[in-house]
Amino acid sequence: MAEQRIKLAKRLESPLILLYIDVDNFKAINDTHGHNVGDNILSHLARILKTNIRESDIVARMGGDEFVVLILPKNKDDIQKIKQKIGQTVRDYRHTELPLFTATVGATLVNKVSNIEQLLDQADKDMLTQKKYSRN
Repeated sequence: MAEQRIKLAKRLESPLILLYIDVDNFKAINDTHGHNVGDNILSHLARILKTNIRESDIVARMGGDEFVVLILPKNKDDIQKIKQKIGQTVRDYRHTELPLFTATVGATLVNKVSNIEQLLDQADKDMLTQKKYSRN
């Protein structure tokens, strides 16, 4: 699905944003609260992501505590607003049976030569840069 979206965005010369989302301190959450709590956090994060994007956008779990979201924004300048909205929504989420958790969001924009591997790599690097300076 991602490759199809990338080709479509290129053909239509339309922006396409790939977000790379990683739960902050997930290992510590699992170690402190147990893997069942960690699994519940991942399920809730998936629901948070799905309910805060359009139905036409794509959410996928990459593995572990990492998710990818492909979004067709109105314009390429929306990238920061979208990152901030996702981060704020996760920060604001409260559940009585789960500890507070945050996530760091990296992003990249499709260009004329992008493929899914390049986009994942670029968004992952952006996410790691974000984590280096401040999580959440």
